[in-house]
Order: sequence, then C-alpha cells, then structure tokens
Amino acid sequence: MNFPGINKLSKSKTVVSLEIVFGEGNSIKEIRSGFFSYSLSGKFKEVIPLSKQVNIEEVIEKHGVDSAYVITFSGKGVITKKIPEYKSDLDIVSQAIPNLSIDDYYFYTLSDKIGIWISLTSRREIDDILKQFKGFKTRV
Repeated sequence: MNFPGINKLSKSKTVVSLEIVFGEGNSIKEIRSGFFSYSLSGKFKEVIPLSKQVNIEEVIEKHGVDSAYVITFSGKGVITKKIPEYKSDLDIVSQAIPNLSIDDYYFYTLSDKIGIWISLTSRREIDDILKQFKGFKTRV
C-alpha cells in the first residue's frame, strides 16, 4: 500500500491507532491499540497487531511519547443514531437528541445513500482523556 500524504500526519515514523472503550459511568473499560510505521515514501513498513491496555500510562509506556496517536472512542457513553432526513448540521444533532447543548458534546457524522449516521459523546470525558495524553507531551 502507498499513502503519499501520510508524511504530513506526523513528524514521527510511528502512528498508533487507539480505540478507547468506555464502560459503566464513562470510565475507560479498555484501550485497544495497534501501530504501524512507514517510510519517507509513504509506504507501510510494518503493522503490529492489536493489543490491549487498561490505562493511558500503559499505552504511553508501550508506544512511547514520540509516536502520533489517532484515537477512536466507543462503548457506553457514545451514542450513535441514524437520521434519515435533515435540513442542516444543527438539525442532525437536534434529531439525534432534542434540546442537546451542542457545546457540551463532540459529534461525528457519516452519510450514506439513505441518510446520515451521527455519533455523539460528552466533551468532558474526551477532554479529560486528551489532557492526559498531552500531559505526556504526545501528539494526538
């Protein structure tokens, strides 16, 4: 595989892909990680299979502070809904959860042929996790 734009992703040569899975009370249930390294030409050199850690400190110990981190969130506390019709971005959010304060949530949308999917989660939980990564001086 060749990804010519990948060199713009990070100054490091290793990119760590994380899935942070929330459990009860939006606590971290587990962290699944895998990583790949690439050459200057943008070609993958190696892909390391997924492993599991239970906290961010373990992740940093395993992959290092010089890696770039790409994070996906899943599990309890992440709400995903399909919206068949919408008029605007704000309409998508209000259909997913009426009277939601948009400033309190991060959301991501993905459209398909018959509507749009929206995933939402609390900014507070995500910001706390990002703050922990930044405390280790990592790139997220």
